[in-house]
Amino acid sequence: MNISRYVKIGVFFISLGTAGTGYMLMSTDGYNTLNTRVYEVVMDDATGLSTNSKVFLSGVPVGKIKSIELDGKNAILEVSFLKEVEIRSDAHVSRRSSSILGTSMLVLDPGSENFSPLPSGARISPAASGGDMGELMNSAQDLSVELVAMIRELQQNQLVLLNSTIESVHSLAQKVDARSEGELDRVSRILEATAGLTERLEALLASQDAGVRKSVDDLSVSLGNVRRLSDDLRMGDGSLTRLLYEDELYMSLLDTTRQAEAAIAELRETVDGVNEFVANTDAVVKDAGTIVSQASGIEVQVDTYARYGFMSGVVDGSASMRLIPRKGDRWYRFGVGNDMEIDLELARRFGFFTLRGGLLEGGFGMGFDIDPVNWLSLSSEVLDFSAGMVPDLRAGVRVYPFFDPDSDRPWHWLYVSGGMTRILEDTRSVYLGAGLRFADSEVRSLIGLVPYVVK
Repeated sequence: MNISRYVKIGVFFISLGTAGTGYMLMSTDGYNTLNTRVYEVVMDDATGLSTNSKVFLSGVPVGKIKSIELDGKNAILEVSFLKEVEIRSDAHVSRRSSSILGTSMLVLDPGSENFSPLPSGARISPAASGGDMGELMNSAQDLSVELVAMIRELQQNQLVLLNSTIESVHSLAQKVDARSEGELDRVSRILEATAGLTERLEALLASQDAGVRKSVDDLSVSLGNVRRLSDDLRMGDGSLTRLLYEDELYMSLLDTTRQAEAAIAELRETVDGVNEFVANTDAVVKDAGTIVSQASGIEVQVDTYARYGFMSGVVDGSASMRLIPRKGDRWYRFGVGNDMEIDLELARRFGFFTLRGGLLEGGFGMGFDIDPVNWLSLSSEVLDFSAGMVPDLRAGVRVYPFFDPDSDRPWHWLYVSGGMTRILEDTRSVYLGAGLRFADSEVRSLIGLVPYVVK
């Protein structure tokens, strides 16, 4: 019996088995009983997970799921982790979506060094699961439905707001028209009184002209007599010296003095009459100005504006008129755009915040403005609620570097603006513009007298 032959055969098979075992170990995914520890994970939702799914730590695979079983309402996962990963007692595992197809993966948080190591076979606490892509799609769909419902409700509210705005403007026009008739009568009476005073002044000057001339002539004659008497006295004429002590000379001087005083009194009365007429005329003019101001009753601002869209390369513009009641807590704007699109807008102010709505560029729209300082305005508006289309959301800023209605400085009527249109669409565009706004007393007076001119 040749023992060495059997030894060689045994060594051959042992080597072959060892090599096969090594090859099998090397050809596997690297997770086996020799280099891993097994732990349990209990989860209330194992959607998207499957056997052999990898477990990741900081994006690196450190384990895999060996099995998934159902225990009541919970899923029991048996997970193998590499021994080189130190798992602590405060460790936890969370489920996260890995693709839009609904697959998921497990993410390990090994815990902190302040806690003791977790022995093999122990249970690792689960963390809150991340949101699935399906849940996100459902949430997006629900949000879209709510947005459509909100837009429909907004359209209905805009119809009600527009109807209320038109009724308010009609009522305002009726009140201004009714008030204008009464004020026009008062202005007519004032103008008639002014014409009468003018005629009286002309008659007074005509009647007093001869009297004033006569008074001046008498005064000149009297002064000439006095001058001649003074010359005679200075020459030492004896006869005149004697006459100084006679009653005839005294009476002549007294009569001359009285004539001069009478002429001066008549002249003073004439001047006083002229001054009184001038004062009355000034009061009448002031009263007429007050009546005209009350007839208008509102502040008027006239605005013209142009802007350039950098993406579309289009230049458009608009012109409008803004009516502001005395309180200043609201305003009404009427305007027309580049394509004859009508603007009819009503606004209400709450401090530095303004809420507005109505017709914007021929369609329903609403917006708000924030005016933190008197030279800066931040605005946002949404319009064009056409069915099946995304509304036009806009945002912009308007700067008034010189605008001041009460100032006499030049260029106080100029402003600049910039912003973005169609923010919710791919065709969004950035624009830059400038405008002129006139808000002086002359414009208000002209607009206030429009009812009288029309009648």
